[in-house]
Amino acid sequence: MAALFNCIFQKVLTNAHNMRIIKSRKEVMLLKRRDLIETLTSNGYELYRHGSNHDIYQKGKKQIAIPRHKEIVEDTARGILKEAGLK
Repeated sequence: MAALFNCIFQKVLTNAHNMRIIKSRKEVMLLKRRDLIETLTSNGYELYRHGSNHDIYQKGKKQIAIPRHKEIVEDTARGILKEAGLK
């Protein structure tokens, strides 16, 4: 009986693990950080300061935080551009 339980339990764990892998394989579009910064600077934003995990760009009184990753997820980049008033 214990062997049967262990076998079923192992299959459940394997299926749950495979489901997690499939969910994590969702294709995500990435944008280069430097391209995003070039877009901001060409529209009047200047580097204001370096934060611990983000660089802060400023145009007038408006400040935008850019995360320090080589590539930024498309949804995040879209939100940054929207916050900057560019999209």
